[in-house]
Parts: sequence; structure tokens; C-alpha cells
Amino acid sequence: MSLRCYVIHRGSTAPNPWIAETSESRYFVSKAPPAPLRVAWRGDEQRQWAEAIDVYVPYLGRRDWPEVVAAFGRGTGFWSLHEISYAPEHLLRPVLSYAPTPRYAYRGAISLGRLLARFEGDALDFVLRAVLAAPAGQAQVLLPVVGGQLTTTMLEWLGKKSLRPVAFEWFDRHIDSAASDLVPLALGRTGPSRTLARRALCTLARRGHRDAVVAAGRSYGEPAGAAIVDIVVADPLQALPRHIPVIPDWLDPALLPPLTLQGERAQLPSDAIRTICTMFSLSRMDEVYAGVDIVRELVGHPELAKFVWDMFERWLRAGAPEAQSWTLDALGIVGDDDTARQLTPLIRTWPLQSAHRRAAMGLEALAMIGSDAALGHLWSISQSLRFPALRAKADKLIHRIADELNLTPLELADRLVPNLGLDADGTTTFDYGDRTFTLTFDHELRIVVEDNDGKVRDRVPRPGRTDSDGAREEYRRYTDLRKDLEGVRTELVSRFEKAMVNQRRWTLSQVRTHLVGHPLTWHLCSALVWSTTDGRYFRFSELRRPVGPDGRDIEVADGDLVVVAHPATMGDSLGSWTFMPEQPFEQVRREVFRTDVAAEMAALEGRKTTTDQLLALGERGWKREDPQDKGAQISLNKRLDSTTAVIMAFPGFNVSNPRMWGEQKIVHVFHGGLELSVIAASELLGDLAMLETEPIRGDEPDLRGEP
Repeated sequence: MSLRCYVIHRGSTAPNPWIAETSESRYFVSKAPPAPLRVAWRGDEQRQWAEAIDVYVPYLGRRDWPEVVAAFGRGTGFWSLHEISYAPEHLLRPVLSYAPTPRYAYRGAISLGRLLARFEGDALDFVLRAVLAAPAGQAQVLLPVVGGQLTTTMLEWLGKKSLRPVAFEWFDRHIDSAASDLVPLALGRTGPSRTLARRALCTLARRGHRDAVVAAGRSYGEPAGAAIVDIVVADPLQALPRHIPVIPDWLDPALLPPLTLQGERAQLPSDAIRTICTMFSLSRMDEVYAGVDIVRELVGHPELAKFVWDMFERWLRAGAPEAQSWTLDALGIVGDDDTARQLTPLIRTWPLQSAHRRAAMGLEALAMIGSDAALGHLWSISQSLRFPALRAKADKLIHRIADELNLTPLELADRLVPNLGLDADGTTTFDYGDRTFTLTFDHELRIVVEDNDGKVRDRVPRPGRTDSDGAREEYRRYTDLRKDLEGVRTELVSRFEKAMVNQRRWTLSQVRTHLVGHPLTWHLCSALVWSTTDGRYFRFSELRRPVGPDGRDIEVADGDLVVVAHPATMGDSLGSWTFMPEQPFEQVRREVFRTDVAAEMAALEGRKTTTDQLLALGERGWKREDPQDKGAQISLNKRLDSTTAVIMAFPGFNVSNPRMWGEQKIVHVFHGGLELSVIAASELLGDLAMLETEPIRGDEPDLRGEP
């Protein structure tokens, strides 16, 4: 009896799929010599990796490049892989072939990726050794590398929870050559390698690569091709691990939310619920057991999403045991928008409980849910989470999804802004019967509510006794709107300010479709001054048309490139726009600085300021470097144009207690050496002007020395 029948015919004693026996095919192919390693780049990937701008620019101090590279080649002295990745090519290329495997790789993934992109084949052996020595956090560097040795490595990584996502991404990317490498293993002599290879081929076939897998088998001859077909067309319900997970006592089917089949009223019995729990226990977000798809057909999506959320909450109350972390996978597999809304605040708090791996799984779940709401939460985390590793993971997931849609991450973000159920004019009305409340927003996207008597409130009140029966549902809609807004409000305002500073370009058509035509972002767009790249300034009128400061229409074609205007480039036109009402951030009233950047940076060196003032630069986009030995952080960094500005301080900060020292000596202020645009120069000077400094007296021992 099929699993579908097992679920439908409650009380059936038919055996579960995981009890059936399976047969093995004879082997036909001997293992061939592995294909040599090589690098296979995608599109502009090599240039992007080689020119990746790092927020922390190497600072050699009193050392020079020959000294640093020589120490690297010997494996002695003081150097970091981060520094080495920037070393001059003529010094570094001959050393890579014999340099020892690094014991510690600060910013390893970025540094190794830069080395691979710059030196390709000459760096392959070194990069491979470095990654295999510490794959956690660095495994993705091997994504462009292909060859028989790496196929074996990725096959092993499929069995390791933390490395499975990278392994699947690698197989998806190199499916033709990888499948060809797996066929001899799958049709070789009985053993662990054959079992792993067969499971991998079945999984890859289910991930959409069936044709490539079958073609790889046939390349070894018709008997081998037939055997591979037998493997990949086998009943997917029989794709089972050696040991079936045991459902724990705290997941008692009798206490879980009831499930009913679509079109029926009777609830499924406990044995069917236990079967469904077992199917989820066999599933991971990157490899879902086939029986789950049958359950999705039989049970309504919202009901199933609530069911797995209840399982997940019971798992948390049980102490989140690792053996049942599949309950978190289940959220990604069948979760919905409500799941994403409930999961997001947990992801933000888990790192504070030292549950970083759980938070990383939560990010994967949001990406797996894949709805606009879920991806919107993922985007927000990628921009604002204070934990760099998790923020980087969220950013990587956003990049992956954007690539699949042929969009940039920012273009994807524009499409993910929730509409909050607003009407086209950017408002919504909550109907309590005799009372109504119209909600709109101020210039910073804070909620403004007006009742039917014209009284302005800061929130919609709770329903009273005399309100209509639908008032409670209306209030629930308001609370959901408020929660969703809180997740995006600050990031949206910041996104538009960054767009102004970085002069992000849209076509007018894109702005009209995704921003001006959106009921939430319209409130921001209408409060800003825009510009075409040839210097025509305009705002959007109430009719959502480009108009000048006098209110007359400005002719801007849909294909024209436009930006959020920065006052540093507006010249004499700026005075025409000072009438603009309150704006989401300082734009037309923003102070513009035009003094000499090098002189202002040099003037700060050797002086002291308070730790609080340096930390306050975080609100202007400055970030402390990743912690070094004993949690030390000695620099603040900010991206400007295509370079990075750096402030180095002593004694610096401690990651666990940034305010350990009250004062800091400013040792060095610099940027990457490229000429700054007038906007970047003004923004940097504005940041530095916020620092109040004093000369250092001779009796301040905490400020003696340099990093």
C-alpha cells in the first residue's frame, strides 16, 4: 500500500515505506583516474573576487611587502592571510607553491577567494589545503574549483550538516563533470563510497539534474546507463537512511494540533500523525523526503504550517536538542508568511544565547519559505543584524536568490517591500462599525492614525464592547501591520539615504513601478528631491509625476537614469529646493563639506577623543573590524565609493566590552588612496567633524603606544 493510501486509510496496518527491503545492482564500471583540478569561473565572478573591497584594509605599519611575503613563505614571523591576499603579484606568485598551510586564517573566505581569483592555478594547491584544514566558514571558496579530487570531498561533505549547503551548491554548479565522477563510485565495488555515491545521484536527480545524471551513466556504456537509470528512477519513498529517527516523548502525536485531509472533516489518528512526524524527521531543507510532498497535497498549507510551528515550539521548550533540529527544517519546508513573521525575532535573539548555528538554520528557513514576506525579513537581517557572520550568511542567501532571478540584491530588495495591506494611496482604514480609523505615515514612516472625528492618534485603540463583531479582526490586522512595519521602517529609510550617498541609479520606469507605485515607499519617494544623470532636478507630485520646484512638469523619459540627489552636486539649484517639507533624512538641508580631506585626516592623528564618540560613528555607517586575538578591535572602517576609510585607535575596543577604556588615541586615519568623489569627500569630512579631539598630555599611560 502506498504512503498516500496509508495516510488516507486511517488505522491501516500496512507497513511504512522505511520497512521495505531494497535490492542492489551489479557494478559495471571501474574507477578511473580522477580529473585534474581546475578553476571554472562564472561570468564576471573572477573579477569580483579579485577586486572585492574589504572593509578592513591591510596596515603593514613598519613592515614592508618583501618582509611580509618572505615570512609567509617560511611560515614564521608576523603576517596574516588577509594581508597576504593583497601582496604584490611578483612577490607572492612564486611563494604560493611551497608556502605552508596557514594555522589561522583571519577573514579566510575573502582572503582565499581573492588569492584564487588573482593567481588561479598557481594558488589552487595552497587554497585547497587551507580550506580543507578549516572548512567551516571557508568551504564556499571551492565553489569555482572542479576536479575528481574535489568531487570526492564534496561527496563526503554531503554527509556533514554544516557543509551540506556548500556541497549541494557545488554539485548544482558542476553537475556534468561531478555526475561523471560519481558514476564509477556508484557502480563500483560494494562499500561506503558506493552507498554515498548512489544516494548523491538520487538526490541530484530529484534536484532537477536527472537528465545530466543519466547522460553521465550512459557515457560509460549502455549497461552502466541502464544501471544508473535503475538507481535514479527507484521509488523515492525508499530513499531512506540506515537508521530511522525515533520520535521523542515530548512530541506526543496526541498533543499536536489536529490535521484533517482537504475536503474531509475527520481528524487524522495518532498513528498517521506519528508517520507525518517521522517523514519530517527524514527531511532537511536541502533534501526533503518524498512523502512530505504527498502530505502537502492532502493537508491544507495553513494547517500544515501551524502544525510544524507547534512541533518547533515543543522542540524549543524541550531544550532544542540537536537530534530533533529537523523541526526547524520543517519550518522552511512547509512554513508560510506567519511562520516567517514569528521566526524572525527568534533569529535575532538566538545569537545572544550562543545559538549561532540555530540562527543560521533560521536564515536558511526564511530563504526556503521564499515568499516576498519571508525574503523581506531575510533582507532586513542582512542589513541590520549586529553579528557579522550571520549577517554575511543572510547577505549570501540574498545574493543567491537575486542571481536566480537575474537581479542585483538591491533590485530584489525593492521588490520585497511589504505593502502592509495598504490602499494605493498609501493609507488603510480600520472599520470598527460606528468608529473608523484611517492610518497613514509621517516623513519617517511612523504611524499616524486619524479617527472619523478628525482626532489624530499614534495608534489604533483596542476594540470596545460597543464595537462591531469584526473589530477584533481589524485590530489583529493593525497589530500585524505594525509588526511588519517595524521590521522594515528603519532599514527602508537607511536604504534611501545610502542610495543618495552612493548615487545608486534606477531607470525612471523602475522607480515608478517598484517605488513610487508602492503604497509604502511612496511616502519616502514623495519627500525627496531626485535628479537625472544629466542634472535635471525634480520631485514627484501628488499625481506621481516628475515636477520642478515650481510645480511644473519635468520631462523625464522612462528609460532615463535617475538618482536621489545629493546636495554636494546640486550647486546653485539647491536653493530652489529648501522649501521641501520634513524629509526622512537630511537631504536639501544636509551640510556640505569641501575642505581638504588629507589635511583633515592628518590633523586628527596623535590626538585623543572619547570612546563613545568613536562608537557613535556606527550610526554613520562605520563598523568595527572583526575581533582579533582576545577580542581586540583596533580600527573602524567605512566603505566610500570603491575604497574604504579607516580610523585606527589605541588602546582600541574589546568585542565583549567596547567601552572598557574611556578615551582613545587616534593613531592613523586614511583611506584606500583612490581619489574620492565630492560626495564621498563631503560625507567623510562630515563624519570626522563629529569627533571632538584634544591633545594628549604626557601623564596618560593608557594612551601610550600604538596598535
